[in-house]
Amino acid sequence: MKSLRSVLFVLVATIGVSACLPQSTASSHHDDPFLACVRQHESGGNYSIDNPNGLYHGAYQFLRSTWDATAQHAARSNLVGVDPHDASVFDQDEMAWALYQWQGKAPWYGVGC
Repeated sequence: MKSLRSVLFVLVATIGVSACLPQSTASSHHDDPFLACVRQHESGGNYSIDNPNGLYHGAYQFLRSTWDATAQHAARSNLVGVDPHDASVFDQDEMAWALYQWQGKAPWYGVGC
């Protein structure tokens, strides 16, 4: 019985620790060649940037309306209303990937990627 208790304690402790680990800083799509190109052209890779007129936000220079529509489309309603430049690297990469899968290159037609 003591052995089983020890195993259960280790299992619970391991689960508890892994649940508290921080989210990865980049999604599995971070290194996608198209996203990397867009990120470089749009923001120089700066995830917290806004363009000078204040309309475009984050590494992929999302309009707030495009960000919100993409978040809804991707079933990430927790991101609706979040300024893209305030979203994590992971979330910005995921939303850019979702938009790319949904609408192709069209949202970034002028960047030459």
